Amino acid sequence: MIIKSVLTVVSAIALLSGCGLSAASQPPAGCPAGGWDAALVWSSGTDPAGDIAFVRGGEVVGRQSLPFQGLDPAPSDGIFRTEGAAWLKSNGDTGRDRTTVLRYDTRACAAEGHRVDEQVIRAVIPHAEGFVTTNTVNGEARVIRRDGAGKVVATSAFPDLTVTALRENGDAVLALGSTMGTESDTAVLLELDGTTLKERRRVTLDGVVGSDDLVVRGDRLYYPKTVVRRTPGGAEVEGSALGVVTLSDLGQSEVDLGTPAPAVLAADELAIYVAHTFMNPSFRDPNEYHTVTRLDTATGAVQSFDAGPGLLSIAVRGDRLFAVNQVDRGTPTVTTYRLPDFTRIASATVPPPQGQYFYVAGLLAP
Repeated sequence: MIIKSVLTVVSAIALLSGCGLSAASQPPAGCPAGGWDAALVWSSGTDPAGDIAFVRGGEVVGRQSLPFQGLDPAPSDGIFRTEGAAWLKSNGDTGRDRTTVLRYDTRACAAEGHRVDEQVIRAVIPHAEGFVTTNTVNGEARVIRRDGAGKVVATSAFPDLTVTALRENGDAVLALGSTMGTESDTAVLLELDGTTLKERRRVTLDGVVGSDDLVVRGDRLYYPKTVVRRTPGGAEVEGSALGVVTLSDLGQSEVDLGTPAPAVLAADELAIYVAHTFMNPSFRDPNEYHTVTRLDTATGAVQSFDAGPGLLSIAVRGDRLFAVNQVDRGTPTVTTYRLPDFTRIASATVPPPQGQYFYVAGLLAP
């Protein structure tokens, strides 16, 4: 779904703001000759431009400057992937109001940017001919729908909630978040009207404290139980399951994966792939995260494999799974595996761009 009125960076990037159009520097458009398998996104909170490093096999085959800053760091990057595109959020330098929604065309290797009047975007998805975002202001979650010209056409506010993930489902928008300001904050799933964003239904996901991703398969919604509380008011610990919500009746169940900290989800037609990781050392040394789990959604079979230490994120394209690892904040690697047997095909070391402090902001796949 393309935001029709935004110029691609092949010519220029126009950033929409309340006071009209303002120009931004443009990255060189175009994919590497010979194609690419995956791309590692680098970002910075201080350097005005990020970087995309294209990988093919075991080599970096090209790089592209991305003139936006403050993309979310992996594994909490929340990149939303559709056929031929990826949606990202640039929250800029937190000292300034430079928040931008990005649509990256993975076929043309070109970016589109929409400046939005939001301090920090938590999630973004394409919707109809525009997009939907969410942010948290003054203790309430705000969900905003914009049309193809970037104009706000619907908004809703939800007191004492923060929303961290969005998905379109038929004529509805699903919003995954959690309560705020209580001793036992817990996750909540909202079903919103896709046009007005008014709340239709909600269900409390008992015992779940934190979850930032979800996958919808038919009548079932899957989400990672990344952080849980075993007893009311008890300590927060790593979960080890995928939560399942049956959307027709909001019934709940779970699939035990047998490995702590399920966090990042990727999917193909047959399965959901789970990267077990966490964004900081709250529970263990980040180098200890190394597992990817495959859930066959038809049979319920669970299969896990070792993807190496310092696992940050994954992406799936066709019969390939791509994993990014970073040990001790060193130079990351992007490794390609063949599915469904997880045979290792190649691994590429991807150094950061030159400049100020950069961090890994996720993976793209063509």
